[in-house]
Amino acid sequence: MFIRKKPAAWLLKSIMCSVLVLSLAACSSSDDDVITPPTDGSGTTDVDGGDDGDDGDDDAVQETANTDGTSTFIVPLSAEQQVPAIDLELATGEGNLSIDRATGAISGSVTVSALSGQAQMAHIHSGLGGTNGGVLLGLTGNDIGTVWTVPADSVLDAGGLIALANGGLYLNVHTDANPLGEIRGQIIPIGILFEDSELSGGEEVPPVVTDASGVGVSTVNSASGAISATIFVTGLDIATMAHIHSGAEGENGAVIITMERDAENPGIWRTPAASTLTEEQITAYQAEALYFNVHSDANTGGEIRGQL
Repeated sequence: MFIRKKPAAWLLKSIMCSVLVLSLAACSSSDDDVITPPTDGSGTTDVDGGDDGDDGDDDAVQETANTDGTSTFIVPLSAEQQVPAIDLELATGEGNLSIDRATGAISGSVTVSALSGQAQMAHIHSGLGGTNGGVLLGLTGNDIGTVWTVPADSVLDAGGLIALANGGLYLNVHTDANPLGEIRGQIIPIGILFEDSELSGGEEVPPVVTDASGVGVSTVNSASGAISATIFVTGLDIATMAHIHSGAEGENGAVIITMERDAENPGIWRTPAASTLTEEQITAYQAEALYFNVHSDANTGGEIRGQL
């Protein structure tokens, strides 16, 4: 199963730091939605290496299910995954985690480089892509803050395992310059699809000339169809509507989900709680045949658009 990643630019810097945390119910309404990885070593997620504009880094996460029942996660971290994003292209990190999906036992570490200053804290947080959430587990740093290790005998509880199965955990490293987090990496397991998409007027059909731009982040449970998505819009004072439509690049299509404006920040739009995709729509999502569309009074058919 493939996770495709579209590059998120620095354009989120102007968005307010306060972002409400989505309930995990939007991603899983019951334990039946949880994806259990295979234990024969055959189940992996991977990064799309095609020529569709994906750059293959940042939140492209690969899980390998091992024969002993554990899973290995290689988690790239970047500043552009922060909510809101931070314009620090050189700041990076990589997490290497081992998680027993049955018992919750977790071990591993995160290595960071080229931060704005020495890392002061690192954690595993709960929260879907495009949202901020609470700390689940604190990591222990070395003397110079370059390596952060999961404490011995750490265990994710039942809630943490459900969050993991739904793509609702992320690594976050904090500095003095960015105490809310400087680099971040979403932990994406088998069974979860993840997209990080740019929106622009040039993607509209026909193209629209506009100063507006945006980023959309979406997480889909491939078994249940549950979808959680957030759009961050900048350069557009008053967007009138935002939707997820069906349609491949260069084609217009019907609305399938009407998104809701954030009550505190008019530049943020989210899918309603418990939103789902049909089996056909999941296939379209995997084929990049769904798209975000943000509308305005000046461009009622859509001012900025981006394929999921």
